[in-house]
Amino acid sequence: MSMDSFLPLSASRLKSYLNCPKAFRYRYKDRLPEAFLSIEAFAGRLVHEIISEISLRGREGERPPRLMAVLEELQRRWADGLRKGQSIRVVRRDHPRKYLARASRALENYYWANRPFKPVGEEVYEKEILFELVDDVSVRGFIDKLVVRPNGDVEIHDYKTGMRRAKKMLPRGLGGDLQSGLYSLGLSTIFPKATITCHWHFLLYKEEVRAEVTQDQTNEVKERALELLKEIRSSTWKASPTVLCHWCGFNDRCQEGKRWMEKRAL
Repeated sequence: MSMDSFLPLSASRLKSYLNCPKAFRYRYKDRLPEAFLSIEAFAGRLVHEIISEISLRGREGERPPRLMAVLEELQRRWADGLRKGQSIRVVRRDHPRKYLARASRALENYYWANRPFKPVGEEVYEKEILFELVDDVSVRGFIDKLVVRPNGDVEIHDYKTGMRRAKKMLPRGLGGDLQSGLYSLGLSTIFPKATITCHWHFLLYKEEVRAEVTQDQTNEVKERALELLKEIRSSTWKASPTVLCHWCGFNDRCQEGKRWMEKRAL
């Protein structure tokens, strides 16, 4: 298999390597199937899907759905997913209804903050971005919402559905978020004269954090990505056991992870 079979790069791939090089190898080089999907990831996926769909109706001039209809659709997809997806796992000792309640709250907060879903410029949800980091190395990602204002300014919107708050996730603003940093780097090549602003929406808490992107920040992100690329190319794929092992879809085959979890049960 080619050395660079893990390409193109993405924020999720780089973060996966930082979390555990061995899991990165299983997922992106060996292309092994994961034994399960955590219920947190399942819930986040459904929230993002529905946000994209109800916002599309607003952009096309359709009447927005009632909140009750949105929540009922979430419940329907939730039930279908749990019934069909035998690999969805509740890692913590919680009932699945707890995660459904959080997903419902996230959607409800999004709904009231954005209704009637009329665009403020050119808006694209789940926007794919693909750009060249250096020769023969590209970066790909999907932006939750990309907005191009009438004056040409660009906004990156990232919807967070988890329990972590802004102060813990973004201690250094853009410098603490590799994903938004890479998106900003790519968009700066597409919109070289635009002012780019990142917006992080913490839906469970109705919090929004904004940061304008600077040239120094995009340069820093590029340097960091290249450093990680160099590390990946020379990696020995050593496991890095942490509490995240409980959520890893490869923990059934990783001996280091199994030993760590046996000693540190949740």
